[in-house]
Order: sequence, then C-alpha cells, then structure tokens
Amino acid sequence: MILAYPELRRVIDDGVINALPENVNGSSIDVRLNNTFIFENPEDRGEKFGTQCIDKISLKPRQFCLASTIEVFNLPLNISAEFRLKSSIAREGLNHNLAVWIDAGFTNSVLTLELFNVLTYHSIELTAGMKIGQIIFHRHIDVPEVFSYRTAGQYNDCLSTQESKGIR
Repeated sequence: MILAYPELRRVIDDGVINALPENVNGSSIDVRLNNTFIFENPEDRGEKFGTQCIDKISLKPRQFCLASTIEVFNLPLNISAEFRLKSSIAREGLNHNLAVWIDAGFTNSVLTLELFNVLTYHSIELTAGMKIGQIIFHRHIDVPEVFSYRTAGQYNDCLSTQESKGIR
C-alpha cells in the first residue's frame, strides 16, 4: 500500500525520514539535494571519481555524477520506498533511472542519486538544497530481519555520498 498524506506526516514524526513537513505531498515526500557531488575523473590517474563539496554545479552535456539527499532514511522492516525524479527537473534534461528502490531496513543513511545530463548542448544547474525528487513509501508485512537491508545491506550508516560510494 502506498502511504498518503496523513501517514507521510507520521513517517516524519516517527523518524523514518528527517524531511521537512512542508515537503509532504499527497502521496510522496520531496527530498532535497545535498552539496557533495562525485564526478567521473577525466584524467583517471588511478581514481575513477573525484569529489567536490560545493553549493552549485553545472552538469555538462552528457556528464554523469553521483549526488545525495539531505534527508536521512531509517526505514522500518514494514516500509520500503522508491525515488522518482521531479518532473520539472526531468523536463530540463536530467535523468535518474538507475537505482530507484530503497529496501526495508535501510538505516541511518542518505540516498545516493545517479544523475545524468541527457542534453547534447546545454548544461543543467544543480543547487544544494533544491528539491530534486520525491520518495514514495510502501507499507507491507514485515521483512524478516535476516533478509532485510538492515542485515544484508552494504550502505547502512552512510551519511554522505562518499560513504555510499564506498570512499570512506
């Protein structure tokens, strides 16, 4: 079952996500872009990716980067979620269609986003704090602890894009 407005407000109150109450929609919660971006390193001198902590970037045509949400997730065993790019951002030519699912038990972590500028000639401005996407929450029966992301996941307790990438 997809959670709607009253339940989404409870999700915030219960600490499942530390989102702003004003970012709750009818059946999703808007999430914001953090200020850490990981880009492909064009020189590739042993490091495939390089990190920048800045408030604003210009994602060049056909450029890929990793970014993260400001919001931290603490999904219980009976809630999973999915990320969807805001349509207003997608209409500018930004794409995110890779890892969209967030398993039950994803704990104390931000969501890492794989962003790609599909445009051929124009850059896309990304600003820390901007609403980048929406989270849709799904309630279901409890996932057994042994099969939950809390036990089996590799990106729990990752509060930055670097940690989520495995660069600790």
